[in-house]
Amino acid sequence: MLVLKYPIAKVSICFVTGIVVAVYFPLGRASIVTITAFALATFIITYFATLHKAYSPYFAASFVGAAFSLGMLAQEMHNLKQDPSHFSQKQSVFSKSNQLQIVLLQRLKPTAYSERYIGKIQKIDEENSKGKILINFANNEENHLLSVGSVFRVSTVIQAQKPPLNPDSFDYGKYLATKGIHGQVTIDASTIELRNVPHRNLRYYADQIRLHIIQNLSKHGFPPAEIPIISALFLGKQQDISASVLRDYQLAGAVHILSVSGLHVGFILIFINFLMRPLPKNNSGNLVRLIITITLLWTFAVIAGLSPSVVRSVTMFSFVAWGLLLRRQTNIYYILLLSIFVILLVEPAFVFDVGFQLSYTTLFFIIWLQPKLKRIWNPRHKILAYLNGILSVSVAAQIGALPLSIYYFHQFPGLFFITNLLIIPALTIIMILGIAVLVLAAFDYVPLYPMKLLSEGVKIINYVINKIASEEQFIISNIPFNKMLLSTFYLLIISIALFIYKRNFNRIALVLIAIISVQTALILTKKNSQSSSEFVIFHKTAETILSSRSGKNVVVYSSDTVASKVLENSAIKGYLVNNFIKKPQIKSVSNVFTFRDKRILLIDSAAVHPKNATVDVLILTQSAKINFERLLIDLHPKIVVADGSNYKTQVRRWEETALKQKIPFHKTSEEGFFRVK
Repeated sequence: MLVLKYPIAKVSICFVTGIVVAVYFPLGRASIVTITAFALATFIITYFATLHKAYSPYFAASFVGAAFSLGMLAQEMHNLKQDPSHFSQKQSVFSKSNQLQIVLLQRLKPTAYSERYIGKIQKIDEENSKGKILINFANNEENHLLSVGSVFRVSTVIQAQKPPLNPDSFDYGKYLATKGIHGQVTIDASTIELRNVPHRNLRYYADQIRLHIIQNLSKHGFPPAEIPIISALFLGKQQDISASVLRDYQLAGAVHILSVSGLHVGFILIFINFLMRPLPKNNSGNLVRLIITITLLWTFAVIAGLSPSVVRSVTMFSFVAWGLLLRRQTNIYYILLLSIFVILLVEPAFVFDVGFQLSYTTLFFIIWLQPKLKRIWNPRHKILAYLNGILSVSVAAQIGALPLSIYYFHQFPGLFFITNLLIIPALTIIMILGIAVLVLAAFDYVPLYPMKLLSEGVKIINYVINKIASEEQFIISNIPFNKMLLSTFYLLIISIALFIYKRNFNRIALVLIAIISVQTALILTKKNSQSSSEFVIFHKTAETILSSRSGKNVVVYSSDTVASKVLENSAIKGYLVNNFIKKPQIKSVSNVFTFRDKRILLIDSAAVHPKNATVDVLILTQSAKINFERLLIDLHPKIVVADGSNYKTQVRRWEETALKQKIPFHKTSEEGFFRVK
């Protein structure tokens, strides 16, 4: 691939690898600084030693080593957890209540039970501190007083991030850690002491501008149902989109429309260039045009919340504008790679962001694969040529994003091409109209007829998306996929594309190797899954879910025996999908299980149990009313497990009794699922 010939490609790949290694194999700041200093010194020495040589393996190795170590150093320098003033260095904050002073940085999508924010700790008991935390506010009226930049004090205990409570579930704590968030608090907004003066920074002013625009739209009669979509399309605010609407966009393969990205920034750039047409096209005029363009693009990026997708797009278009000023034939691959390097140098954590990964992968495949796809059909009619362009871009983007999308979301929208053919032309009009309306709304003027046209356009898009999403027979869901399959599928896609570009023996061989790699990954994954044998006690609030697995034979025991509900239950869904379990047996929960040579006894609200029996695992459910001390004397279990169907107060009493008798006690509400092998 020609793109790998650029030095910036090697730098970017090695730099990203260094970031990943620093996260998963932490060496400590002192060690990384030493390694980086040695790598840079080696690079400088080999550079001057091989200055007049056409190629030197020593210089190539030192070049790779320097880029790799710089990636490690960038990640370590952004890892505030190592700072002595970081709240995690003070272990008492995780065990007792402290008075925290917190500033709100970003509002997240709320849940059914709480409003969520990312906050930054400023002080702990009057001592300066730092570090980001996740804040969960109970839903109440006091939350309306809170916005980005709000500063408040509260006495609470910081909760450390925990691993997922069920096997193969999304590790949200690990995801937050990659973003520098190492704790969370759950508080009632009515208990906080709100400061009168907010923390004014770029995020604060950007949030105020967004609120001002939205309030002006509402004041002038813009339909409330469409405002969340407008906020997402133009202002980067997805928090208020309803779960049903978001699901429709996901199932229709159009969720990328709701993330401010290259498509949106491209329209912004066209609008800016239109406004600057009167400027002279000489050196001075071009310089002014560049400064205004970059300033306005980054102003938009700040207002849109500096999400990874918008940062990537604005960075790329900034380099494009710079290249146009210099009147150079700007290579899009070079810009793509340079933008990756610059963005990750400033914010290495973006490499773990799903949106960042998807946006760059999609963009690469559009640049690389779309021209070839477009030439497959070359209609002469302008409308057909336009539709061919949309279709080829859509297919190239979907091919590139497909493995990553399946890996993260385990589903594939089969009608994505129809969605894009119908939505992209309409979105072009909506974007032009929306930019004009929102710019005017920022200055307290909302024209009536453009506003109505914009509202109707959004309604039409929502209607089309809903109709496409309702065709559930074209949506493939619950697709098992792991990292080994992810890498081999990308190898297959790239090898086939290379073969299409140029047919020769080496590329045929590469395709065959890729096919064998995919088949091997599938065989190994299924073999590993189907050779496993285990009994699992899952955690689910107010429910009991168990599974017994022996090779291909899997039985799920649930208090709810409706198959469709069990298979979609969040506690067990990930486990079934990741282990290639499509149709397990569904049975109601019983009281006695035998797994291998172990005897498992479950006690529910009926509190029925045998006496003087040998029990390996005792499962307590439904807050059974029992004489627990007498039960332990009768049964002598090797371990006691309390699942999520019990009251927490009851679980604490059971735990105290079990520990007095020196019997291990496992509570799924805190320690997660329990596995018997």
